[in-house]
Parts: sequence; C-alpha cells; structure tokens
Amino acid sequence: MCRTSFLRRLPSGRRGLAAVVGLASASIGCSVAAEGYDAPEAVGSTQAVLQIQRVDNQDGSSRGDALAGFVRLPASAEPARALGLAGLGQDLPSPGQCRVREFGSEGRAVSELSRIDLLDAESVQLITSSGTHELAPHAFPTVTDWIRGVVHTSRDRDAAQLPAGETYRWKAQEIEDTGSLDASFASPALPSEVTVGGVPWTGAIRLTAASDLDFTWSTTRSAPGDLIWIVFESQGRQKSCAFNDADGAGSISLRGSDPRLLATSGSTAELAVHRVRSLTEAGPAGLELVSVRFDFSVATRISFE
Repeated sequence: MCRTSFLRRLPSGRRGLAAVVGLASASIGCSVAAEGYDAPEAVGSTQAVLQIQRVDNQDGSSRGDALAGFVRLPASAEPARALGLAGLGQDLPSPGQCRVREFGSEGRAVSELSRIDLLDAESVQLITSSGTHELAPHAFPTVTDWIRGVVHTSRDRDAAQLPAGETYRWKAQEIEDTGSLDASFASPALPSEVTVGGVPWTGAIRLTAASDLDFTWSTTRSAPGDLIWIVFESQGRQKSCAFNDADGAGSISLRGSDPRLLATSGSTAELAVHRVRSLTEAGPAGLELVSVRFDFSVATRISFE
C-alpha cells in the first residue's frame, strides 16, 4: 500500500479559532507503518480517538477538519499528555475557569515519555447525511523518536462535509494488529442566539470599551456535559474561559489582564464561541476506548469604541 504524505505537526493549542487544526500536507512517498519498539514494553491500552472541528465565520465562510488516530500507549505513558503530543488532545480550562496564553511560549519536554505508536488502518470514514467523508493517512513527522506511525485526516477543509447537530457514523477497517471499528455519535449544534455585551452576534461586533464581556447563548440543543469555550484574542495574547453549556450565560473579566488583552477604546480582538462535546465508550475487541470530541464554533472580529 503506497499512500503516505508528510503531516505538519499539529499544535496542542490553537489561535482562538482563527485557524482550525492545520492539515496541509505534501506527498513524500510510500506508506509508513507504525514502527515497533526497540525494546519490549508493556502495552497499557490501544485507543481510537477522533476530533472533529468546524468554525463558521460571521463573513459567511466556514471550514472544518477531522483527525483520527489509533493510539497504542505503553503502560508507562500518561494518556492525556500522550494524546496531546500526538495532536489528539485538547486542554481546556475547567468550567468556570479561565486561562491566559501567549502564542509561541509553549514548550513540551518529551524525553521522559515512552514510545507511542499511531496505528494505520485500511480505510477510515465518517458518514453523515452529507455523505461519506473519507480520511487520508499521513505519516506523523519524525521530529521525535517518541511518537511514530500514522494519523488520518480530512482531505480538504470543506465544512459542508462535517455538519452540526447530526449523527456521525465512524467506520475504520483493518486497523493494524487490532481489527475494525463501527460506532455512532451525535454531534452538537453550532452555538446560536449568542449575544456579547447585550449585542446580538450578527456580523462584526462593535462595543463600548469595558472591563467585562458578558455572553449569553441558546441552550436548546445542548446536552449534559457540553461545554461553551469562549476565546478572546488580541495582540498575540489569548484569554479563554469555559462554562457549562446548560448555564446559558458567562462572563470574561479583562480587569488585571495583560494590557494587550484589555478592551480599550480603539482596540480590536478576535472572538470565538465554541460548543465542545466529548464522548467516550468502550471499544470493540482490541480497542479499550473509543473517544470523540466535537468542537463547533462561531467566530468574528470585535472592536471597541
């Protein structure tokens, strides 16, 4: 099977949702199967992990990506950290908590990690009312000896193939040394009826400079456990806060923040409101867990008078 291309390293954090996970690749040759360990080590688990991200901008454009991995973790690996390094994790604040981040400041030490294999599969598909979304295999870049193998990604960034508020059927055939997978998951709706400072979310938003941003959103199509994750980005800094979706309201305080994050007269910022749904179930024989994370968001630019 001769079907491999190079995949750009996926970051664990993202610039708001100004860009969804980068999946651009360039073909480099034949397929790369996950390499074996140089020394035997007890396998802790093999997990199937799927991330589906979609962003709808207020200018009418939209884009979406899916990323799937079949991850063999040694017993010594910390699953959450290992999946994050493989681009298959998303580190969000807890509900009611916020986080400030400066782009380019992250660093990840991997020298103490045991090796992680990303297993190949003969085919990986997402099936919805929009049709069959076939994922393509890409070799994980050999920037480190600690993670190796193949991930499966969208062939393009067509959001129409990744609808919100629908059931997704995830099928994978002939997963290396494992078997097959056939599971279904309900995706959330895009955030709707959003207001910021009492202003409806329609087009670019203009507000009077303030030290707090108050939000409301519709909870009509939320489900228990869904999160609303709000990302405010200005001048290379980002503040993000998570809320329980069912609350229907939340507030981001900019008081005491870095001056680059303050909502002062004449300043602008990128703003995204995400609805995040994480689902996990026991897998079929050979897969201990099957996890899916949907991240559907609306994004716009906000300016302060």
